Amino acid sequence: MINKPRILFVADKWCSGNIDWGLSAWEGNLWQSLQAVNLAEVEVFHFDEYYRTTGTKGDEALLSKIAEFRPQLICLVIYNFPDAVNTPSLKTLETIKKRFSIPFFAIWGDFECEILVKISDVFQPFIDFNMFTATSVVFRRMKDPQKFSYFWVPKNPEYFYDPGRERDIDLSYPGSTKLARLRRIKYLEKHGLKVYRAGGEHEEHLPIAEFAEIFQRSKIVLSFSCPGYIPVTNARAFEVTNCGAMLLEEAAPETAKLFIPNVDYVPYFSNADLLKKARYYLKNEAERVRIAHNGYVKTKQYYSARRFWKIVLDKTEELISSATPGKLFKRDYPYQLDQADDQSILANWGRKTIEFPWPRLRSLPFFQALSLKITDWFLSHKLSYCFYLWYQRITDWRWLLFKCSYVCFKAARPILPKRLGERLKESLKPCLKLIIDKILWKVS
Repeated sequence: MINKPRILFVADKWCSGNIDWGLSAWEGNLWQSLQAVNLAEVEVFHFDEYYRTTGTKGDEALLSKIAEFRPQLICLVIYNFPDAVNTPSLKTLETIKKRFSIPFFAIWGDFECEILVKISDVFQPFIDFNMFTATSVVFRRMKDPQKFSYFWVPKNPEYFYDPGRERDIDLSYPGSTKLARLRRIKYLEKHGLKVYRAGGEHEEHLPIAEFAEIFQRSKIVLSFSCPGYIPVTNARAFEVTNCGAMLLEEAAPETAKLFIPNVDYVPYFSNADLLKKARYYLKNEAERVRIAHNGYVKTKQYYSARRFWKIVLDKTEELISSATPGKLFKRDYPYQLDQADDQSILANWGRKTIEFPWPRLRSLPFFQALSLKITDWFLSHKLSYCFYLWYQRITDWRWLLFKCSYVCFKAARPILPKRLGERLKESLKPCLKLIIDKILWKVS
């Protein structure tokens, strides 16, 4: 492992580059977690902050920062194409490669969104290796997966830990109140279960210490696995387990690949199932504490920030030394992150992703386990993935309403008088923005 290298992060300071939405979650997930484990010297360059302060794009300032800090590794966290004001241009990346010969790696957090995969393709000529989170199945659908490996989300251990304090919150949900999530929370409250709610991206922004404190005080934390149409494992799973609470999450294959259902966490399959399990585990403290402890131990052992960054540095050392990755480790079980050692992860980089064997689901009823396996299969192959995605869309009336309105507007605009068409376009802008901000963000 490289001894205390200098690492420069290039990323947004604010969520989606919007100061009104508060600090980006990556502040606590990435560079602060690396600083906390003290494996590297860290500096951060925020393109969005630079543009907001100066009114100019930060490419030249980035080159100056590199010349001053002299990093040995650069991490890119990108959500836009290179022509955006908060993203370095390809010319800048080419200049960095030629002038400084510094390796790049990128971390991608939303690969369930196809646009992010397309953005990553644009930057691949300059990136030496990639880590992605949220959904592992996209690996099998990539055109060129050789530089990619699926990982967990590292959390800052200075905030996300179990202090052993009294858990005076029975059931909590710290996060965005999207429409489908709010309906489930209202269902619980209608049936007599109080849900403590706070925080959430694009909504109330809590300081990270206050956000983590909610997990530390909670007996059970409610979580959702579908921010859009595709099931994911989001940072919530690692936040909850790091803080020693029991994770009660919407059933989906991705989390079940990292934590064993009903052993490390509890999945729910419907509103009624959610209500039944929330009541059961609030009454049965011993079982709740056992599951919460199992999740805590697994996260500390396999999904810690220290392990995440140690593997990054080992991968960089392998890259610099031009070492050939070791042969795939032959095991009696499929490749899984909670069974693989660091060398196995490095050896499988770009070759295969984590798998989903039946034994992980033995604690679930057969048809529940089967539904997770079928969902995982559909999402793992290009043709079936397209079928799955379009089925989800055409059964969502909000998406259909938006698409039909858009098609009608495009069809009518050419036959309208030019002045009337422009007026109509201007009058519809606030409505379209409202739909995107208030409805499409709420789809779950």
